[in-house]
Amino acid sequence: MARPNRSREAILAAAAELAASRGISATSMDDIAQFAGVSKGSLYYNFESKNELFGALFVKVQHDLVPALQETLDGCADGQDSLRVLIGEVLVRLQAQPALAKLLVAEIFRSDRNWSESVGTFRDSLAQLFSTALAAARPDLDDARSLLLASSSLGAVLTSGLEWLVFEPERSRDEVVDALMMLLVPFSPETA
Repeated sequence: MARPNRSREAILAAAAELAASRGISATSMDDIAQFAGVSKGSLYYNFESKNELFGALFVKVQHDLVPALQETLDGCADGQDSLRVLIGEVLVRLQAQPALAKLLVAEIFRSDRNWSESVGTFRDSLAQLFSTALAAARPDLDDARSLLLASSSLGAVLTSGLEWLVFEPERSRDEVVDALMMLLVPFSPETA
């Protein structure tokens, strides 16, 4: 088993924290090395450039988050429970890493960055999870509308999660989940 690269992990954590507070463009490699407590040599040993670093950050987030969310979905009953549990788990993960929440909201729908391919793969993986949960919660949707609604749902959950964390932290996670469910699964006598 390979030893964890603690310098690499510290660098990725520092990059996420600084980019969330300053923006990626205003975050330099020197700033990241200093914040991570590593030498510039260690930084450049792990990442040749800022583009490579942020690409690796989004790949890491995908590898950490998507399987955990899939496992959560696999344990759900069909119907609205899948969507409710998925939304709740995304919010729990955002709450645990508020800097990452800010970074995801800022970057997930951008396509003009050098790391856009990494972000796009991550976004597509998350949208597929939402598509699966929506198909269970909304059997009235055809595949084309389900995929579009999945991307919209992802954006709504990320944005609402950030709104909750930054401006309304006194609300419970369940209140945020309930509000999102009202948005994504319109009321009808069948869903009551």
